[in-house]
Amino acid sequence: DISSSLRKLGAQSKLIQTYIDQSLMSPNVQLEEVPALNTNQFLIKQDMKEWSSELYPQLILLNSKSKGFVTKFNSYYPTLKSYVDNKEDSEG
Repeated sequence: DISSSLRKLGAQSKLIQTYIDQSLMSPNVQLEEVPALNTNQFLIKQDMKEWSSELYPQLILLNSKSKGFVTKFNSYYPTLKSYVDNKEDSEG
C-alpha cells in the first residue's frame, strides 16, 4: 500500500532530518592519522545539505499531495461504488 509506505517514510524522514540537523552543527573530527577523514566528512555533510534543501522538502510535498489524493478519492468512493453496484445489478 503506497499510502502506508509514504507514512512510514514520512515518519522516518523526520528522524533523519533531526539527525542531519544535529550532525551539521557538530564540528568535523580531526585526526592526523586519517587525512582523508576531513574530506569524507565534508562530502557527507554536502549530502546531508542536499537532503535538507532538496529531498526532504520534496518528500513533504509528495506526502501532502498523497494525502490530498486519498481525501479526494474517498469523497468520490461512495459514488463510484454505487455506480458499480447498480451496473452489476442491471447486468444480473
